[in-house]
Amino acid sequence: MTETIVHLKPRDQWRPGMTLPKLKSEMDRAVSLPGVANIWTQPIINRIEMLTTGIRSEIGVKVFGSDLTALEGKAREIADVVRTVKGASDVYPEQVTGALYLDIRANREAAARYGIDVGAVQDVIETAIGENNITTTIEGRRRFPVRVRYAPEFRRDRMKSRMSW
Repeated sequence: MTETIVHLKPRDQWRPGMTLPKLKSEMDRAVSLPGVANIWTQPIINRIEMLTTGIRSEIGVKVFGSDLTALEGKAREIADVVRTVKGASDVYPEQVTGALYLDIRANREAAARYGIDVGAVQDVIETAIGENNITTTIEGRRRFPVRVRYAPEFRRDRMKSRMSW
């Protein structure tokens, strides 16, 4: 789970015709990642809901069983029905099988030839695919983390972000 806090301008400074649903839709398109669902909520209430229910949303449906494939199918069916409920937004079934994973194995011999240990390789991968806080900037009384990671076009396609160690 990654949490990003977005500070919005006052509504009177928004583009003409902009609404909260349109804004959420635009932000979804701008920050979408394969296999990741965005939830647009307030940070404090999101934490409280997660602590009390174990679900990362205001309302959730938990489905239990031992067959993960059947559970995922049933979750999709339930999500399709819930999407028809007036006022429902950001409805998604949690993906429990078939998630996209990238298995990265460092070539230890090649890295050693350059004096690079596997930990350093893992740090680069973590920064490239995930992100790392490298410092904090202070603006008045507010503090903002400065993060670094590869641009989206290099994170979406494993061939473009290929690293040969």
